[in-house]
Amino acid sequence: MTNQYQDVPSAERAAADAATSSSLKQLRDTVSLAALIFGNIIITISTLAFPIIVIIIGYTNRDRCDAEPMIPVWLIVFGALMLVTSASLKILGKLHPAEHDTPDEAEARRNRWVAHIPNAFVGPYLAVAAILFVKFIWIAVGCFWMIGTFGSPLDCHWTAYWLAFAFAFVAGGACLLFILTVCVAFGCCIVREVRIRKNLH
Repeated sequence: MTNQYQDVPSAERAAADAATSSSLKQLRDTVSLAALIFGNIIITISTLAFPIIVIIIGYTNRDRCDAEPMIPVWLIVFGALMLVTSASLKILGKLHPAEHDTPDEAEARRNRWVAHIPNAFVGPYLAVAAILFVKFIWIAVGCFWMIGTFGSPLDCHWTAYWLAFAFAFVAGGACLLFILTVCVAFGCCIVREVRIRKNLH
């Protein structure tokens, strides 16, 4: 079969290849930009808009849950805790912008962190840990209140009830999984540090 490019001068062929490569690069850049914008929209919704919606639902239904009057209050406080948690993690990320580290800087940061495990939860870390602990306790309290409504003849507005139900139990399971993951991570860090020190000696 005759090559379709055999009569095309090499300079023109190179120009065509360069144009194709440039078009593909522009397409990749456009897709990357669209993905970044979409990701930022999702993050904004999940960290700002959604907690505000939860607070609004709790506030508007504060007198419409006879089965457990604390359920709307729970939603209001939980939404506020979501906002505080997001803001705290954002501030912590600004203080320690690890995503901008080079691989060597990231490794050095991990080594410093492992070497100072007892001091890992001071300052901003202690504040974030306290907020997450309060959030976990509040989720546990929400589960207790939700269980107390089972079999109750009294009504509760379905939006507030099912939203609280989903958050209390789904978030509770997520928190337990998070705690388990953190414990495993700490265990791995400690084991790694012990092995490093044994090798040094």
